Amino acid sequence: MSHAATTWAIKQRGISPAAKLVLWHLCDRYHPVQGCFPKQETLAADCELSRSSLNDQLTILEASKLIRRERRHGSGNRRMPTRYKFPFEDDFNYGCCHVQNSDMEPCPNAAQGYVRLVGHAIEAEPVSEPVIIERERESARDRFEGALRAWPTGPVDDRKAALNAWNQLSDEDKYTAVAEIQRYLDINKSVGRRYVCALATYLQERRWEGLSPRPVAPPRPISAPPVQSRPTAFMLANPHLFPERFGQAEVRSADA
Repeated sequence: MSHAATTWAIKQRGISPAAKLVLWHLCDRYHPVQGCFPKQETLAADCELSRSSLNDQLTILEASKLIRRERRHGSGNRRMPTRYKFPFEDDFNYGCCHVQNSDMEPCPNAAQGYVRLVGHAIEAEPVSEPVIIERERESARDRFEGALRAWPTGPVDDRKAALNAWNQLSDEDKYTAVAEIQRYLDINKSVGRRYVCALATYLQERRWEGLSPRPVAPPRPISAPPVQSRPTAFMLANPHLFPERFGQAEVRSADA
């Protein structure tokens, strides 16, 4: 990743949140020397978008002159991953493009691996620093894979449909959907249902919301200390018959 590029992406205004998310992830994949050319599958997984939605956002970004796509072909006319160019690169035709709220300049030393910021330069270096958003992205993928493994029909389900339904959920809904899978399956089994819906259906129809609320354990009763009544005249006259009430000392003194 390039911190300079992702900072530039964050500063852009006038685009939708989805387009800004795609722009950020593109910049996150940008390397000052090698450029930016993630596969569409990788970029769609990063953004948690379908391929069609991703292409819509890329078209918006290109129309806004925030990216330029270069289709590449290798030997034998074999198609290679698209390369994405940004306004802060020398060969973007920077002079005829509008860049919003940017403090980047084209750098004459870009061929030597530098991206220039106003006031300082950042030397190109491999990407290795962990970032919080990457961890969150991996956590969301892990939860989806866990849900797919836990679902009885997961191995034969339509993975793409399930992933699309998963991407429509909020983070909180994703957590709840996974947490309730086993209870949903157990309830279906307890009522004699032999078949279970596909994971995509469970997610799309939010079927965990139809489950009865989880039982709340009643508070443990607080045992009150026993209330002792006043001793009767007979008890006072015969304390030796009630050692548990008067204690051994009183019983012995009464005997004496």
